[in-house]
Amino acid sequence: MILPYRGFGNPERAFLRGRILEKVEIQPEHNDIDFWGNLLNMYRRFESDGIPNARLKVIYGGNQLEITCDDEGYFETYLEQGVPIQSDDLWATADLELLLASESPLEPCTTQAKILIPPSSSDYGVISDIDDTIVQTGATNLINTLRTIFFKDASARLPVPGFSLFYRSLHNGISGMSRNPLFYVSSSPWNLYDLLFDFIKLHEIPLDPVLLLRDYDITREDVFLSGHTRHKLKYIQIILDMYPAMPFILIGDNGQDDPEVYAQIDQQYPDRIMAIYFREVDKSTERSGEIQSLLDKCPETRSKTIFADDILQMASHARDMRWIIDNSLNDAV
Repeated sequence: MILPYRGFGNPERAFLRGRILEKVEIQPEHNDIDFWGNLLNMYRRFESDGIPNARLKVIYGGNQLEITCDDEGYFETYLEQGVPIQSDDLWATADLELLLASESPLEPCTTQAKILIPPSSSDYGVISDIDDTIVQTGATNLINTLRTIFFKDASARLPVPGFSLFYRSLHNGISGMSRNPLFYVSSSPWNLYDLLFDFIKLHEIPLDPVLLLRDYDITREDVFLSGHTRHKLKYIQIILDMYPAMPFILIGDNGQDDPEVYAQIDQQYPDRIMAIYFREVDKSTERSGEIQSLLDKCPETRSKTIFADDILQMASHARDMRWIIDNSLNDAV
């Protein structure tokens, strides 16, 4: 099967990532799916085998190119438009066809990928973390994190209170019709793509999520924190470079490496970041000292950084800055 993740782009070019893998049968989620059903689904997600070195044809905007997947079946590419897109439809499509695989002969396989093209009405973009920013995972506690990852489906994962209404308000913007783009850059593995996609859609965010996750391999050094940082920096930079005239709001939590990543991004793109919101999940003296030391070195970043105990504080600031409409705040939590 060809599994394209939601891509994103501008009227001239786009960025697309996906994977070629053996077909995975995931049991449909429903309210009465039991513990063993969830565990089996998760096993199948992580046991899925990518097709190494598969070749793929991509047709986008009148242009055609062939790409070769890596040894785990992943592909990542930029797509150029033959004729710049003039529409404000939000989504463009690319046609994908499997040409050749290094494994045994495969059945013909085609699909379409959806690519987000922010409309001219967009005032700003939002880049958000996932774990402990919009879904309660206890990412600072390994046992809690593993329990959430392996034993809970999309409907059983607890959202951070108020996140869905706040993100809808950010998408709608001050006009109520801005259709501002939302991007989710997380260190969660790509194996959880369908589950996280369903979680966000379940909470009625009016825009299909553009997720940028990680390829986990315990034999690689990037399983450690430095890998988290490199991963997030890479994809946030790709997003910002794709939309050079668009300002952004960054949303994360202080539990892992979001403060370090966002501070570095703000230093690299000093005029592009409107605000940085952090949900405080780690209130330890040690972590507070680390972040304070970081912000002391970056006074410009400190001036636009807001630490919040809950979504209401973030929404209040966004309301005061006239980034969301007043009645959105009333519904934020």
